[in-house]
Amino acid sequence: KYLEVNPGADQVRLQIAYDMAQAGDPEGAMQFIKVGIDANPNNADLLEFYSSYGFQAAAKRDAAQAGTPEAVALYKQVIDALRKVKQIRGTAITAPSLRTLVVSLIAAGDYPGAESEAQSALAQFPTDGAIMAQMAEAQQRQGRIDDAIATMEKLKGVQADYPNLRLRQANWLLAA
Repeated sequence: KYLEVNPGADQVRLQIAYDMAQAGDPEGAMQFIKVGIDANPNNADLLEFYSSYGFQAAAKRDAAQAGTPEAVALYKQVIDALRKVKQIRGTAITAPSLRTLVVSLIAAGDYPGAESEAQSALAQFPTDGAIMAQMAEAQQRQGRIDDAIATMEKLKGVQADYPNLRLRQANWLLAA
């Protein structure tokens, strides 16, 4: 009842959403936060939590069966929310939010969009190995193996111990 009377009670809303997600219902948490976003559409904090729970929900659906329309729809909601956060926060957006944006674009099948967002993120966080690896993944999925290998070579210079770096390169070369 309290949240119906006071839809802007963000801390209460976030705590309840957190409890829902911890109980295994990230989609419910996402929808619970959506009510707060509807009341304040430019609240970057709520949008980030919304995208986080949306990503969890999409990944949960993907774990059961990859690429379902429901999972892709959730990833697209994450993408929309994080693009809005990026618009609101500008360069104050965090690297983890940008990583989630790029991974969501890949999961939704928008490889050119993922590469573009990764390039933009790398302008701000030039030594972020995860974003570099995600960009290489987007390039590889577009059939641009040489570009993907070159991006992974750059990653070697930034983070030589990046997990499975050489294995990914080898797999891409063998598959080409």
